[in-house]
Amino acid sequence: MPLIHNTLGVKRPWIKHIDLLIFPLYLLILLISSRATDQPQRIPDPVKHFDFPEITERGTFNVILGYNTLNYFIYKGTPQGYQYEIVQELAKDLNMEVSISISNDLERAFQELAFGNCDLVAMDLTIKNNRYPGVCFTDSLYSMSPILIQLDSQKTKAGYLHNIEELDGKTVYVSKATYFIHQLETLEDIFDININIIEVPQYGTEELLRMVAAGFIDYTVCDENLAIINAMYYPQIDLKLKLCKPQPIGWAISCQANQWADTLNSWLNDFRKSYRFHFLKIKYFNNPLLGIGVDEGFHSVESKRLSPYDKTIKKHADRIGWDWRLLASLIYQESRFEDNYHSYSGAFGIMQLMPVTAAKFNVYPSSSIDEQIKGGSKLLHYLDTLFTPYVSNNFERKKVVIGAYNLGEAHFLDAFALAKKYHKDISTWKGVLECLKCKSKPKYYTDPIVKFGYVNPWYVEIFVRQIFERYEQYKNVFKD
Repeated sequence: MPLIHNTLGVKRPWIKHIDLLIFPLYLLILLISSRATDQPQRIPDPVKHFDFPEITERGTFNVILGYNTLNYFIYKGTPQGYQYEIVQELAKDLNMEVSISISNDLERAFQELAFGNCDLVAMDLTIKNNRYPGVCFTDSLYSMSPILIQLDSQKTKAGYLHNIEELDGKTVYVSKATYFIHQLETLEDIFDININIIEVPQYGTEELLRMVAAGFIDYTVCDENLAIINAMYYPQIDLKLKLCKPQPIGWAISCQANQWADTLNSWLNDFRKSYRFHFLKIKYFNNPLLGIGVDEGFHSVESKRLSPYDKTIKKHADRIGWDWRLLASLIYQESRFEDNYHSYSGAFGIMQLMPVTAAKFNVYPSSSIDEQIKGGSKLLHYLDTLFTPYVSNNFERKKVVIGAYNLGEAHFLDAFALAKKYHKDISTWKGVLECLKCKSKPKYYTDPIVKFGYVNPWYVEIFVRQIFERYEQYKNVFKD
């Protein structure tokens, strides 16, 4: 019989018998579909919005920040940024914690807000009613103009634009969901010009600015503040052409959170008049050396690096099964990544090991950075192994390990003994810490089972909290 061929030239003599397969398959489909219709239909969970009373009860507000050279970044291991520091001031005044996530996808950020998954989008957002469904804005924090970003007149090949009318026929790239699209369309109507507006979903505003600086595209639009900061890194870009008068800039919140809006607006009104706000403006704009420095090698946005020792930290973290960003946060806490740092207590080097402990892991003042991080990692692994029988949860145990890295293992062994005697729960860092705090009271530090006496662990509590808070910031920016 003749063979049947498909378009790829593969022989398929079995096609003659395909009708034998169709009927059983049809019965199977009917069976599956009938069972599926018997299943109850799942009703989607309703969107739950949180107003100020619920946020206060939670004790933490969730905020989305944009990741760029101005508003949120890591510099020499430290989270910084104009909007970041304003949000920190807000959290301090409200006596609340803040949980930060980052996104340069403005549409996704608005969606998170509209669906109740975050409480605040703290970016430079042009205030406009009905900009996005379910999203409203706070009062204005300040005003600024959108700037056309182009190469200066000496470097551009596309044509240097002196005024808005010269945008006629030009192609301008803008990030998706930004208000720049509306502003450009308004200019088309006012000046009776035609601008080829390309909405780019995969790049943020700052990334498009860099593409102009590199000559990949000719024009984009950027907020004035962000443009000014980037001009320090890319002096070839031109910022002279403002597209309109200064526009009010605020934060985005859910339209359902009226009390939260009142709280934020009241705070913003006071904060705008405060010395703290004026200091931040000076820090980030008038004197950028105070704000972001000029060493691009330590700026997360520019260099994509956390420290000069990222490769070494990753290598040794991987060997002990730790997240390298957590190890990096510990190192920053101990030495700020300074390899020649010596403390008054005698600890030395990038890992701040005490001489006796360091010697056990073959680390000495003359040891290389690699040897120091290797030795510190071995100490962490030793403590992790030692504490496993007491604290089974891996994440909670790492907090205990880091606490012991600072305080020493002895006091923790006392805490475990007290927990056993007095039936205390030490399955979490909080439980272990409570047992440590018992050692500041005579009843407990004089107990015969306590071998290492008095300790007040208040500074260890701060030490661990700061490391894990910074770790969360590092996870926002640096990939695992």
